[in-house]
Amino acid sequence: MNLIEQLGGYEKAKEKLKMFYILRTETMVDAVGNIFDRSQLEAALLQYRRQHNIFGVGDKVVYVDDFMPDSVSVVSEVNDRVWLNNNNAVCIKEMIKHAEGEEIKAGKRLGVKSEN
Repeated sequence: MNLIEQLGGYEKAKEKLKMFYILRTETMVDAVGNIFDRSQLEAALLQYRRQHNIFGVGDKVVYVDDFMPDSVSVVSEVNDRVWLNNNNAVCIKEMIKHAEGEEIKAGKRLGVKSEN
């Protein structure tokens, strides 16, 4: 059972993360005595969002379309649209994907078709 499931699902895990910040702590104990830390929970929530195509404020994303800018953007707001901080862009969720580690390091979408 993964950490998200141990905490009762994604929404409950998000609430636990809020508690880390409210209590200004790095470590917590779940209902059955398992110890976990804030970085573990943040990583588990990000992995869950990537697997389920969910976007959250602070997530790093890239456009999926080669005709769009290839730079990594940060999500600044999510409602029925996703707002990106780099140029106040607004897009639908189908236009973006979570940036992978190598893309984040490079600061851009990788695998973009070159124009020859």
